[in-house]
Amino acid sequence: TTVNISYKIVNKNNPEDCFYNDYDEASIVIPGLYETEANDNEKPIVLPEIQEWKGLSGTFTLSENTKLVASDESLVDTLELVQFYFKEMLNREIEVVVGTPSSEDIYFTLSEKTELGQEGYIANIDENVTVEAYGKKGIQYAGATLVQILAQSEHKDTLPKGIIRDYP
Repeated sequence: TTVNISYKIVNKNNPEDCFYNDYDEASIVIPGLYETEANDNEKPIVLPEIQEWKGLSGTFTLSENTKLVASDESLVDTLELVQFYFKEMLNREIEVVVGTPSSEDIYFTLSEKTELGQEGYIANIDENVTVEAYGKKGIQYAGATLVQILAQSEHKDTLPKGIIRDYP
């Protein structure tokens, strides 16, 4: 990811003596965790844009039995909002349950990992889909992102395999 930085240099002994870079940004490239490979799926287009994407090869397809599975009862209200997104954007009824997911489900769980903040999440889309977030907002935003991606597929039921790390 390329990050543009503006900066201000201030003399500690004389705060009036300063320089502010207001006309030219410094660009820094921050390397990602993964290397791009030849068969990787392209980064999905959603709003807001996904911060980090590592494409894998292939797709995950929802079935008639796919459910939104919460790791515990505390996520049910948030997943009911995601369920609403499925209905409104995909015209798809999807059940919300608590428990252990099957391979065709989308599993949501809260994590102790604080690095993505309250609104961030990690979604691993592979043979199954697992979403991990520190806060409920992250769970909600992950659901919205997955629905946007599904809406772009031909039958509104396919996700490209890959790993999403998203945060504000």
